[in-house]
Amino acid sequence: MKVFWLIGILFFLACSRPFEELPKSQSGTTPKQHLIARALPPSDVIGQFARPAELSSPLIVGNMLYVGSVHDRFLALHRNSGKMAWERKIRSGVESSPQYFNGNIYVGANDGYFYCLDAMTGKTQWTYQTDVEILSTPVVRGGMVYF
Repeated sequence: MKVFWLIGILFFLACSRPFEELPKSQSGTTPKQHLIARALPPSDVIGQFARPAELSSPLIVGNMLYVGSVHDRFLALHRNSGKMAWERKIRSGVESSPQYFNGNIYVGANDGYFYCLDAMTGKTQWTYQTDVEILSTPVVRGGMVYF
């Protein structure tokens, strides 16, 4: 119990420094990418691309990075350069974090569809329509996809 308490105090002290004021976006909110970019020293940034402000949590598989955007896009990027490998237009965007299994990317979208995309090309393998937007991260277990 004392170890957890000490770790909690150290974590609080390490994270309790004040943040500098961040610029406001056109909508009046603070863009997430400013918080993320300032958490890394500039020497650790390996590449940049013109990205939308709102992205899903990324998925890294080998040398590829997969990420969704609320701006009607799902992207596959080369992890070491940041260059786009492929882009998929998905109506209403993607806030769900993607999952990888057996050469495919599984991701839910704000348009109410669940997508299975080929990880190398972005080509749609299949879709499943629901009645609501899908925000959850899919889980693959025993050959089944749960979302």
